[in-house]
Amino acid sequence: MAPLAAYAAQLRRENRGVVPDFDPLDGGTGGRALFVLEKPSAVAAGPGFISRNNADATAEATLLFMREAGQHRELTCIWNAVPWWNGTGA
Repeated sequence: MAPLAAYAAQLRRENRGVVPDFDPLDGGTGGRALFVLEKPSAVAAGPGFISRNNADATAEATLLFMREAGQHRELTCIWNAVPWWNGTGA
């Protein structure tokens, strides 16, 4: 997880906006599947993690999908194509 945390920290240093961290409960660099979403929501920006355990509709759908697909969290990593919250849902 350390290289991914360093990447997120670098983006924050570059003032890219609010960049949530990778979920430390996921597989990180040891994961076998990377799930790329669009961008973090205001909810993800708040607690600071891109996580299937966040309190928003995307996280809820992701958690359900992962369960139905049999994707164990230690084998997956979730991130965003646009890794920062830009203050809008558009």
